[in-house]
Amino acid sequence: MSAPAAGGRPRCTFVFLSQVYVPDPAAVGQYIASAAEELVARGHRVVVITSARGYDDPSVRYSRRETLAGVEVRRLPFCSFGKGSLLVRLLAGVSFVAQSIVATLRLARVDAVVVSTTPPLVPIA
Repeated sequence: MSAPAAGGRPRCTFVFLSQVYVPDPAAVGQYIASAAEELVARGHRVVVITSARGYDDPSVRYSRRETLAGVEVRRLPFCSFGKGSLLVRLLAGVSFVAQSIVATLRLARVDAVVVSTTPPLVPIA
């Protein structure tokens, strides 16, 4: 396990873009959490930009900002409307991509951006 660079600053800042993240039970969020936590353990700063609502159940709401296992989690509104139809899922995906671009641009220093497969449009960001 490596320590942060001299002066206590993290070596690199990684941004993960994923519509789901823990504690949401969707598998992709669980995998991203494992990778993000490992990077934090190695001395890097990790910011996850994700949805403020549950992926399968949009009535579930998560904290807009929190730190989980050293990972900075920033949750965006209007990114999960349920899976009732393809159009609803497409609108949620487009909304997530647009909001995640703005959120990432607001960060001071980003060394790497990691995108997930949820939503499929996120590589556009």
